[in-house]
Amino acid sequence: MLDFCAPQIKEFLVKSVYKFKVKNEKGLKMYAIIRDGGRQFKVEVGQELQIDYRDDVNDGDELIFDNILAYRDDEGLKIGQPLLEMKVKAVVREAETKGPKLTVQKFARRKTLRRRTGHRQKYTTVKIAEFVK
Repeated sequence: MLDFCAPQIKEFLVKSVYKFKVKNEKGLKMYAIIRDGGRQFKVEVGQELQIDYRDDVNDGDELIFDNILAYRDDEGLKIGQPLLEMKVKAVVREAETKGPKLTVQKFARRKTLRRRTGHRQKYTTVKIAEFVK
């Protein structure tokens, strides 16, 4: 069937068809795109995620994210305009996690301005439990 093609094109077409078959045999993963703290996260069930620190939660508490921008399952992709009518439940794994230590330096030449300060961001680690429609 591909005898008329150049060998490079034939090889490319065969690889493309193979990749397409393998991708479809695995099936589609369910995921949602949520908005929290001014950022967007692509989440799947069982995934651990670091969100901005919340001082009102403890380990084992349940968080509900209701700003769902998009959702994909076996039926296809659903995109909210602007949001979807569903929720994502998550369980708090660690109420307080610290990020890496950052150093900020200010320097002005020929002046006596030398400042060195640090910053360490706090996070809350959650595990995505389920998608609720």
